Amino acid sequence: MGKEFHNLEDLFRTQMEHREQNPSPDVLRKLKKRLWWSDFMGFHPARVNIGYVTLVLGGATVLLLNTDIWHSENPTSDALIEETSIAEPEADEVLAYNEAMPARIPEPVSNDIARALLSARFEAESMQGCAPFTVQFKDKSVQATEWKWKFGNGKSSTLRNPQATFEEPGEYLVTLTVKDESKASAEHTKTIRVLARPQAHMDIDINGSDMALRKVLFKNKSKGGQKYTWDFGDTRLDNSPDAIEHIYADFGVYPVRLIAEAENGCRDTASLVNRFLEADYTLYFPLNFRPNPYERTNGLYESAGSNSGIFYPKNAGVKTYQLKVFLSNGQEIFTTSNIKQGWNGYIHGQLAPSGYYRYEASGTYPNGQEFTYKSTVRVIIDPNDYY
Repeated sequence: MGKEFHNLEDLFRTQMEHREQNPSPDVLRKLKKRLWWSDFMGFHPARVNIGYVTLVLGGATVLLLNTDIWHSENPTSDALIEETSIAEPEADEVLAYNEAMPARIPEPVSNDIARALLSARFEAESMQGCAPFTVQFKDKSVQATEWKWKFGNGKSSTLRNPQATFEEPGEYLVTLTVKDESKASAEHTKTIRVLARPQAHMDIDINGSDMALRKVLFKNKSKGGQKYTWDFGDTRLDNSPDAIEHIYADFGVYPVRLIAEAENGCRDTASLVNRFLEADYTLYFPLNFRPNPYERTNGLYESAGSNSGIFYPKNAGVKTYQLKVFLSNGQEIFTTSNIKQGWNGYIHGQLAPSGYYRYEASGTYPNGQEFTYKSTVRVIIDPNDYY
């Protein structure tokens, strides 16, 4: 360690003891002036000094006026020292001085001050989102050792960095209470806003579709949406808010999506695989039916499910079609090649008796696949026969 200094004066004297002082220009001018006067007024036996002659002739007044001139014959007077600038010590000298200074040990912080440093704070991954909204919370508290979360939705957690899901729209006040080792507590709150999400839903109207033309009628059954985007699975899109008719270029399986967007920006997506255009089509025939006993119709119907008094298939479209109905002995009692016409339950103009009748259906689908169905159907005349 270097020399120890007890006060600023010791330091100053040590630093200035061997230093050369360079007076400023102003001080140098004053110094020359004083030297000139000192030489001019000094006593020299070898020559007459005008200064002394002037002093004798001028008397006491001249002596009084020139008191400052006789202040000192030493050019390094106190006044000169006062006006001389002092250069700052070099960096290594300051460093040596600092190293020589005794180190101060900070006083220990009291327990009361330590407890005052406890603070509660947290951050949320996002403060706003669409229901259901899942948020990841991250604790940013200081000196906390215990955590208690209340999410405002009836749920809580004691994890330091929990995750919470808000199912319903609304505002939720999230509160974090922390404690330190001394059980002192602090609290921090934030509000999470959950926005309402629309409900996207769609369906295929089979009756309004025409498979022979590859035409499909889609119905928009969404709720809460303001904007809609249809994706028909064949690279084509549409923004119709209502039911929409779409014609496919070829038969196949197409994943269809409907995106509903609310005014607040929240979205929901409904999807289905358009099996209405699937290559493996199927005709569905009823197991029984009850003919109209009061009126004999021609068996024609507009759409599937529109007439329960007629025996016909629910179909996904056919290219060619033939339906035949037989008695139990094999006698043919009905035939048609119109997919929109079914058996009305009459035989030669008379209502068929209750019982089982055999049928055959054959033809080709729009994609060229052939089909054949053979089964029986039960005719019910008395409503009490239904079971």
